[in-house]
Amino acid sequence: MVITQSLEHTETLREWLQNPDKTLTNAEYWVSAGSREHWEWSIQYSFKYEPGYTYWGTRINLRKEQKLSEIFKSVRSGGILGTSAKLLDYYSQEIPNIVIFYMSNTGIIGFGLVISTEEDFLTLFWPSEKKTKTIEFPFRYKIKILWLHKSILNNPYMPEKWTGIKWPLTWTPMSGLQHIVGDKEKITNYLLQLKNEFLKEEDFIKEESVTGFFIKEKEIKWSYQKIIEELNKSKIYIPEEKIKTLISALEAGKHIILLGPPGTGKTTLASILARSHNLREVLRTATSEWSRIDIIGGPSFIGDKVIWRSGCLTQSIVQHYIPPNGSNGSLLIIDELNRANLDRAFGEFFTIFGLTDPEEWEIPSTTLHEIERYGENIDVWAEKLLQLWKTYKGKRGGLKIPSDFRVIGTMNTYDRRYLFSMGYALLRRFAIIEINNPPRKKMMEILSSYAGKHPQLANRLLQIFEKTDIELGIAILIDTIKIASNYANIEEDNDKALDMALSSLVVPQLEGFPIKSIKNFRDNLPENFRQTVRSINEYFRELLESEE
Repeated sequence: MVITQSLEHTETLREWLQNPDKTLTNAEYWVSAGSREHWEWSIQYSFKYEPGYTYWGTRINLRKEQKLSEIFKSVRSGGILGTSAKLLDYYSQEIPNIVIFYMSNTGIIGFGLVISTEEDFLTLFWPSEKKTKTIEFPFRYKIKILWLHKSILNNPYMPEKWTGIKWPLTWTPMSGLQHIVGDKEKITNYLLQLKNEFLKEEDFIKEESVTGFFIKEKEIKWSYQKIIEELNKSKIYIPEEKIKTLISALEAGKHIILLGPPGTGKTTLASILARSHNLREVLRTATSEWSRIDIIGGPSFIGDKVIWRSGCLTQSIVQHYIPPNGSNGSLLIIDELNRANLDRAFGEFFTIFGLTDPEEWEIPSTTLHEIERYGENIDVWAEKLLQLWKTYKGKRGGLKIPSDFRVIGTMNTYDRRYLFSMGYALLRRFAIIEINNPPRKKMMEILSSYAGKHPQLANRLLQIFEKTDIELGIAILIDTIKIASNYANIEEDNDKALDMALSSLVVPQLEGFPIKSIKNFRDNLPENFRQTVRSINEYFRELLESEE
């Protein structure tokens, strides 16, 4: 492989590059089709190593036991077959060859002029080769890039943001290299329209100079009005004072724990916060099995290899720096936060967000040096984390975390007893906002709107819960009314309809409540439920036996 900066163009190549109209008109056209993952390395190579140049390759089936002399003999006698052999033939005749970069399910992302061909059987070039330690694409051709789509120029290290232009022909390129013959004139005219956007080598900025490509454009301004508008669209009821408290806490640099009964819309509110502020939602549900790997990251087996796998916090921070799909960043949402073993899972979280001033938050350099020790055996999030570290260093030498990055946790009211056992270290970093059901009048209005021809069901359902200390969110009660109303439409028996709805939807939600509360709920059901309706009593018997 020869670095182009050490070369000088022949008169032929100089003429091709200086006369794009003539070159495009006289060229043979080829299309190299591949997935986003295939193109990621080829495109980024032109920014990292040789500005303005890239490679595409051809697979040759080789046996591991073959000697190098046998391989060369095989290649020289026709080992390079099919379309690649045809390209090599045109190249040898000094005919310009234009290769179109086609990304599957996207379109044309660029094109360029073939300037050299190479055979390499001793060095590993492609990422897949480096992983398998085996030469897979020993024949490759170097391309001088003439045009790239603007989405790539603006985001060369964020392939998830790459888009392209429509493929103009009636057939769709298949994976690999294909020769364009019958549609040559149409392709020529199509590409000539782009000649004013042809690139120079100085248009390619090397990786170490890329600053603007990583950082999101502006800091998030938390907006009460945006959330209210989104809540209204979603027909979700959350008291306005709770939204004002939420916004105030976010602006003060606090992460949030939303506390409330199941079904009051805690996770929905977190999602609405993300959606209303155009943030990528990173949603995870905590479990008792969580460890540091799930939050921060750490060594993990992938097949027979150990790699450093990023946790949800590091993934979300990367996505906040590098906003996907035109978003303003990311929001990490952890459902049922208290389910995790806090000491085991959140220890490093406390260190990262240890200072009250968000400008002081950073991922420690010790964590980043740990990732570095794994070399290439890291996931894509860890790789981007290290790239960000080059540019965005905190005062203590770690990776600075954007001051507008936030974490939202949710927690059910019946887990309130765990709240203060979570420890001062966690509570100091979160503001606790309780999300309750609407007032009874509002609850009645909402439930009646879902009861159809059976509005009395709403009142009876609320009466059941008013006599107990069991509180379930409005979303669960809405679903209960829907089921009961649908059943009553089929069989006009409101008692049986409500029994079926409670037994299938409400009683399973009671698992985890104190036994005393469950018994109290059962004993306060209407007399006919407790004595004559079988299904709900069966559920209670099984539930209480499992709890006791």
